[in-house]
Amino acid sequence: MVVADWAIHLGFPDPVAAYRGAYDSKESSEAFVAAAGGLVPIFEAGNASIGWVKVDRPQVGAVGVIGARDNWSKQMGAIFDGGHWQVFQQPGWIALMAVPLAIWAAPVSSASARRSSHELCENFNTFFSFPIRLDETGAQPLEPLRMPLRSTWA
Repeated sequence: MVVADWAIHLGFPDPVAAYRGAYDSKESSEAFVAAAGGLVPIFEAGNASIGWVKVDRPQVGAVGVIGARDNWSKQMGAIFDGGHWQVFQQPGWIALMAVPLAIWAAPVSSASARRSSHELCENFNTFFSFPIRLDETGAQPLEPLRMPLRSTWA
């Protein structure tokens, strides 16, 4: 659900509003994901509900599912920082190199891409409490983010 909080932070509706409260323990969470067929179908439905589109390549701020394609218990939701997939594991964020199983991004028109990149940086700064700097084109981070290993929700 932490990845859904990223969409909310960006000003989108809650992509998993229909699922909040659907489970209350690790066991019921696992049963919920198993019944859905894994995280990809859950992410697909949630992202479609807020207008995010499935994409082939990650871009800064995109969300995805990473992990084992054939083992949903080894799948994780993640946010792409421009170089790594950020995964929330107590006590905080961990940067991983991974091949995503599926990726979704907020729709951005090409005319507003530069402005939106700067806005994403500001949102990264507040969501992750970690600075991000863009290159001279305003499209890519100068370096992959290294998130602090602490929770911003603690």
